Amino acid sequence: STDHTLTFGGKAQVTIPSGAAIFSDPAPLRASAFSDLAISFYLPEQSIQQETCHPLSSATNFVAPGDDTGAAALQSPRTVSDWCFVKGVDVSVKNRKTAAIVAFGDSITDGAKSTRDSNSRWPNILAQRLQANKKTANLSVLNEGISGNRLLHDKAGPNALARFDRDVLAQSGVKYLILFEGINDIGHTAQSVDAADVITADQMVFALGEMAMRARAHEHGIKVYGATLAPYAGAKYSSDK
Repeated sequence: STDHTLTFGGKAQVTIPSGAAIFSDPAPLRASAFSDLAISFYLPEQSIQQETCHPLSSATNFVAPGDDTGAAALQSPRTVSDWCFVKGVDVSVKNRKTAAIVAFGDSITDGAKSTRDSNSRWPNILAQRLQANKKTANLSVLNEGISGNRLLHDKAGPNALARFDRDVLAQSGVKYLILFEGINDIGHTAQSVDAADVITADQMVFALGEMAMRARAHEHGIKVYGATLAPYAGAKYSSDK
């Protein structure tokens, strides 16, 4: 009963240019805080050289043959643990004081090791705490963590500096940023035998400072919070040194 058909410029289908992002038309769907939202889409048979996916979604997703976008149940579905193609959902609100917080980081933010389908990543917990307080209930949290992400190296997804404009500045209603990156750079620098994989302390400071300054630019007005790197004993690159 809550099913709504998405359109793109009034049309039921769209062709997405390589590397581009496409927004659907608004859907008149009411959603309360922490609602589960199911998004279905159909890909006609075609050759795709590279899929746009977010691994380690910590959520169960489904793939089924044919066009089941409007079906109440999928036929012969298989499960996958990645989010593919859909980048996010913008929500329109009447309260003009509403703002978004971007949680920007690596696997710690992405939700690695959290229980699948439990929405227990730390950005989820932060959102729940904010919602429980009337003074902060107007704030939403956008999780922009990528597991394995680095500050200046393209290892797991584009490096943090390269994706910053897309994942922070281009998001709707952003007023706050929690910057939580760098542990992978420290770990890989300590263990890597490839000189090109090493990052210096000065380079880390530069990358973090560059992102903070971009966000604080006059036209964006985003308040930046730098997160302290958490202890990482037990990680594959931890040591007593």
